[in-house]
Amino acid sequence: GQLDALRAEQAVAQLIDEIQTALYARARTDGAFVARHRELEQRVVERRLSVSAAARELIELLFR
Repeated sequence: GQLDALRAEQAVAQLIDEIQTALYARARTDGAFVARHRELEQRVVERRLSVSAAARELIELLFR
C-alpha cells in the first residue's frame, strides 16, 4: 500500500542521488571539465550565459 509506494519513491530518489554523486565525483577529476566549469560559472554570475546553457555544455563535455 502506501508504505510500499513511499519505499519505492525513496529508492528512486536514492538512485538519482547516487548517480549525481558519481557524476560529480568524476567531473571533479577531469581537468578540462574543471577549467571550463570555472569559465562558465563566471559567465553565469555575470549573467552572460544562462544556467541551463552552462549545464548543457558541461554535461556534453563530461560525456565526450
